[in-house]
Amino acid sequence: MKNLLLGVLIVPTLLFAQQTKTSTNSGDFYNPLTWDCLCFPASGDSLIINHNLNLNTDIYYTAGRITINPSGSLIESGGDRDVWVDGGGSLYNHGTFTVNNLLLSQWAYINNTGSFIGLDSMLTQGAMNNNGTIEVYDF
Repeated sequence: MKNLLLGVLIVPTLLFAQQTKTSTNSGDFYNPLTWDCLCFPASGDSLIINHNLNLNTDIYYTAGRITINPSGSLIESGGDRDVWVDGGGSLYNHGTFTVNNLLLSQWAYINNTGSFIGLDSMLTQGAMNNNGTIEVYDF
C-alpha cells in the first residue's frame, strides 16, 4: 500500500516537472503547434525561441527561463502586450523582443544582447545585463 501511495505522489511530479520547450516554426506564442511538445508554454518551463513568434496575450513568468535566440523574435500582436518576469524567472534575449510593458520583479534576471524595441515602459526591480539595444520611453 505504501508503494502505491508513493507512486501516486511521484508520477504527477515527473509528468508535470519543468520541461524544455523549443519553437519549431513561426506562429503564435500560445499555439501548441508552435512548440516541439505540442503543448502550451507555462511558467517554470525553459522556453527556447528560434522562430518569429507573435505574442497574442500577456505573459506572467515566475520561474524557468525564456531564451530568444538570434534567429528568433517575440513581438506583440493585436494590441499592447505586457511581459512580467517575476522572482526566479529569467529572460535572455539574443534576437528581437517587442512588447508594450516589461516588468522585472525581485529575483528575476534579464540578459539582453539583442534588441528590446518599442517598449512603452519598463519597471526594473531585479537584475539586468544589457549588451544590446533597449528602446524604452519610461524607465
